[in-house]
Order: sequence, then structure tokens, then C-alpha cells
Amino acid sequence: MVEVADFGAPSPLHLLRLDDAERLLQLVRERVTASIAVQRHVRVAGRREVRILARRAPGSHGELAWFVEYDEGLDPADPRVDAVVQDALAAARADVGV
Repeated sequence: MVEVADFGAPSPLHLLRLDDAERLLQLVRERVTASIAVQRHVRVAGRREVRILARRAPGSHGELAWFVEYDEGLDPADPRVDAVVQDALAAARADVGV
């Protein structure tokens, strides 16, 4: 496991032996899944899509962090792609009252 360090500082490395790694993975998956407030798949062109995702970080007081994942072959700089993404983001934000 690599710890996140301050910018420019070396990241501490921790080695752990887990007797029940499967359970840890289940807990991590549950925690991540519980943090997702919005998840949408939006068709852009043909079968290509973007995924709009908003997550609440632990201790963030409900603030959402927004992410967009693009299928391979979609150019985020393409104005047509960006228009679809901006519309989808606006709709998703409106749905959650942001």
C-alpha cells in the first residue's frame, strides 16, 4: 500500500499481510458504492458513451466531486462531444439540486 503524501514529499510504502483479503475488498467496494450519488451512462455517438459520476468523499459535508469517463474513441475536445457532456452534467446537477 502506498500512502498519499504531500506534494513533493516521498510517498511512504506499507507492506501488509492480510489473512482475509477478500473481506477487505468487499468492504472497500461497499464504501465506494455508498459514496456514489449520481451515475449515468450517456450515449454520445453510435455505441460510444460517457459516464457521469458524482461521489461524496468521506467527511466532505455532502459536497459532490464530479467525474466524466469517456469511451475510447471519444475526444473530449470535440465540440459535439463536449456539448453532450455539458448538457448531461447540467441535467445531473439539477436532479440532485446543485
